[in-house]
Amino acid sequence: MDTYKLKATKSSLYTLISEHFKLPGIKTCHFKKYKNSYWLEWHGSQSTNTAFFSVSGGAARLSVDSETESAPGHLDTQRFSISIPLDELIARNLVKESNS
Repeated sequence: MDTYKLKATKSSLYTLISEHFKLPGIKTCHFKKYKNSYWLEWHGSQSTNTAFFSVSGGAARLSVDSETESAPGHLDTQRFSISIPLDELIARNLVKESNS
């Protein structure tokens, strides 16, 4: 049985997210990586947004949190989350084969 690990670059994660959200230019987005988890952060006109791409329960998930200030000192958060099937991850080159 083949095993896979996620891999993402700033541009590959940006491309994936841009299919679901309107993003500013890639240069204004901030990319972070820790082990096999990836984040992309950006600011909208009235919101702060964080996308998280990782594996949970054996499934690759993309979650995006959008925070807006509804009143001074009060943040409202909305979350969008989707599972991404293995065949799509392979087609997008978002996984690599793992020896473990």
